[in-house]
Amino acid sequence: EGEAQDQEYLQEALRTLDLSLGRADKLGLQKNQTGLLINKLLRDVHCAERTGMTQNMCKKCLTPDTVLSGLEDDDKIYLNEEDYQQISTVL
Repeated sequence: EGEAQDQEYLQEALRTLDLSLGRADKLGLQKNQTGLLINKLLRDVHCAERTGMTQNMCKKCLTPDTVLSGLEDDDKIYLNEEDYQQISTVL
């Protein structure tokens, strides 16, 4: 039961952040859409307002390359649940 629940974290995060990715979301988050996740997250936590900077400055601090840097470069198109759990520590 705990393992099945762990497999739901990525899907729950995508739903919570309103990042429905259509039928492909069952496979995971596409790596090239990591920027969408980051931008949505930065807006939802009010980064610009809290730091007194612009949203563009917030985006420069947390880039997709930074978030994905902790993963192996295995040419996968999608992030699976394990990948998401690894990058979530950065997020």
